[in-house]
Amino acid sequence: MMKTSLLLLLLFISILTLNTSHAYLEGDLFADATQKQKDAPKLVSADAGFHNNLGNVYFSRGLLDDAVREYKEALRIKPDLVEARYNLGNAYAKKGLLDNAIAEYKEALRIEPDYADVHNNLGTAYYNKGLLDDAIRELKEALRAKPHDGKAHYNLGNAYFGKGLLEEAIQEFKEALMIKPDDVQAHNNLGVAYSKRGFLDDAINESKESLRISPDDGDACYNLGCFYSLQGKTKESLEYLRRAIELDSKNRETARIDADFQNLRNDPQFRQLLGLD
Repeated sequence: MMKTSLLLLLLFISILTLNTSHAYLEGDLFADATQKQKDAPKLVSADAGFHNNLGNVYFSRGLLDDAVREYKEALRIKPDLVEARYNLGNAYAKKGLLDNAIAEYKEALRIEPDYADVHNNLGTAYYNKGLLDDAIRELKEALRAKPHDGKAHYNLGNAYFGKGLLEEAIQEFKEALMIKPDDVQAHNNLGVAYSKRGFLDDAINESKESLRISPDDGDACYNLGCFYSLQGKTKESLEYLRRAIELDSKNRETARIDADFQNLRNDPQFRQLLGLD
């Protein structure tokens, strides 16, 4: 059971900041913004852009409830402010409120139908709800609007992978890597897709490329352990599995029940590494 890097909305959220007269939001954001809010409440309370920007400050600090409050205030002042709709959807998504996020993304698309990033994040929200056909539709829309969007190609690859459409997944991961050759997650997932097609040498090459870019990538080490085990190469498999466990002790528990290591079940070194004896 190789490890994929799942499509996670939070990796790809773009928080939009409007260009308003409140330029201080681009400097010492939190202190300046809150002080200005205290000093000029009448001005600020009527400025949707300010509330959107302040929501972004809260979002960046992980204060999601405060961010949601500010985005809602921006939308109370200006209901069709697409940036605030999008940002509110992102805040809901980060809170795990996917239905709320989907509703905001849909409303943003009503205002601006060709907004590529909204289609991307709506597709990601659908993916995280297990609605893969809906995810694929939205991610295709994202790519129609912005064909060279690497994150959308990566996400679409994951959605295809989830449906077992391996050839399509491989093609999308390759597209993502043409745009961003050092994308560790895309290399990792392309390797897993190759392995599912039985192309273990290609899978190994992709995982090694992940490690070249990020030497402490535990998923790549674990996957190499799996791939080499499936090839019957015990020494190499144990070498990478040992490294994967050093990087993340949870890999020990995963390997204990992983069918990809069936070839090694009776190997003394494997059993010692996993604490089976």
